[in-house]
Amino acid sequence: MKEEYTKHWQKNNPTEKGHYYFADWLAKQLDGIKRLINTHDRDYVIIIDGQEGSAKSTVAAQIAYYVDRSFTQERMCLRPDEFIDKINSATKGQAVVFDEAYTGLASRAAFSEINKLLVEMMMEMRKKNLFVVLCIPSVFYLEKYAALHRARGLFHCYFGKGGKRGQFLAYNDKKLKQLYLYGKRAMSYYFPKVNIKCRFVKTVPIDWLAYEDRKIAALKVKKISKRAQKQMDQRDFAIALLIQHPKINLSQTHLSEIFRNSGVPISQNTISDCLERIKGRLLVKIDGIDLG
Repeated sequence: MKEEYTKHWQKNNPTEKGHYYFADWLAKQLDGIKRLINTHDRDYVIIIDGQEGSAKSTVAAQIAYYVDRSFTQERMCLRPDEFIDKINSATKGQAVVFDEAYTGLASRAAFSEINKLLVEMMMEMRKKNLFVVLCIPSVFYLEKYAALHRARGLFHCYFGKGGKRGQFLAYNDKKLKQLYLYGKRAMSYYFPKVNIKCRFVKTVPIDWLAYEDRKIAALKVKKISKRAQKQMDQRDFAIALLIQHPKINLSQTHLSEIFRNSGVPISQNTISDCLERIKGRLLVKIDGIDLG
């Protein structure tokens, strides 16, 4: 699909880069969303997913600011308590982003607590006519209610040739429902095919340095449940076995590709972190070979 771009000049842009670009069709869609929220008593929920490092937060900040020019990095929520607070304090037409993906929830089971929170907060979103963006590793982690009945669209960020960032596939609500129903079991994005592919630039209309500092702080203070910690340990152990078993002989890069092609994206950096966490704990002998 041919893309035509419109230049949107952002005054008082904290990045001091002055502008960023949207495809014309996306700008028109966001203009329609603003009208729905501000004049038709509606709310709007958008999902942005993709593997780690695919710039989901960048896209979220860009579209949130376009819909709501009062949007700042303070409404980029990194923890459930932040999300609850910003939803409760937001006024009609404002945008709130939940960037929970960054804090490392990497399994559907570990995401169950977030699903419960989303269901609880959906009514408040609707009542206040808010524009809410959910950044998550995969749309398939969401429960049916959020994915099928509340989300109005999906941007699936992905890496292009050579690992280049800055691209996403756009699913409307109909395509999103098809994707969720047909792809959830295998976590596959193969069907349905979408022909709306869009590029985006890295310019952000919020104070990105302050946001990055908050991200680092959120990772340091993040509390993880016993169940989630157990599941993370199990994942780390399994990955270490795959990497270190002499008969399997997988590199980190190859294993990352296998995960990505299977619809369960785990970056090479994440695999490296798994191996570092399990280091010294893998006291296992297989076929007489000590993997520890």
